[in-house]
Amino acid sequence: MTDQVGWRNMRDAMVGFEFLPVAKLKLSANAHRLFLATTADGLYNAPGTVKVLNRKATSRTVGTELDFQSAYAFSKELSLGAGVGALLAGDYLAQSTASGTVWTPYLMWNIKF
Repeated sequence: MTDQVGWRNMRDAMVGFEFLPVAKLKLSANAHRLFLATTADGLYNAPGTVKVLNRKATSRTVGTELDFQSAYAFSKELSLGAGVGALLAGDYLAQSTASGTVWTPYLMWNIKF
């Protein structure tokens, strides 16, 4: 959900859940542990451009992504939601950049035609 990484050269271990406290409200949480397939390649963004390249890195661990989301269905055609995602830097990012945790809040709407 944070859209900070693309899926080229990536491995993802994920756990998550969805909870419906009332019929029209869905809450969800996901945790991803992100790894590079190999440190010989780089870390790509969602469009496919290399954003981080460190062939001297000793770890493939990009970091942990946490996503929290809520969505309310006003009708079959319209739902509104909000969420926040966080990418907590792992060893690969710590060895390669000055980046720390990246927070991405967002609002969304879905309209079905």
